[in-house]
Amino acid sequence: MPSLPAAEVDRQLRESRAKLEARLGAPVLHFAYPYGAYTDATVEAVKRAGYRSAATLIPAAARAPLDPFRLPRLRVSYKETLAEFASKLP
Repeated sequence: MPSLPAAEVDRQLRESRAKLEARLGAPVLHFAYPYGAYTDATVEAVKRAGYRSAATLIPAAARAPLDPFRLPRLRVSYKETLAEFASKLP
């Protein structure tokens, strides 16, 4: 997304959200940046599109205070046990 023109980013955000909401029958309020790539302009476009938050690929646990449009996330594999998952939490 960072390399796309602003109008294209806006279009993709609107259209993908509308398609997901139509299929799910529920509002889509949260976004994940493709491949974790974002810029300040991308963040502003996500806000304009009406999302409430967005996840990056920054490998960390989310702790306050934080920017809801630059949320870090922890990698969790389907092979991990509950204990392995719990060990990643702060």
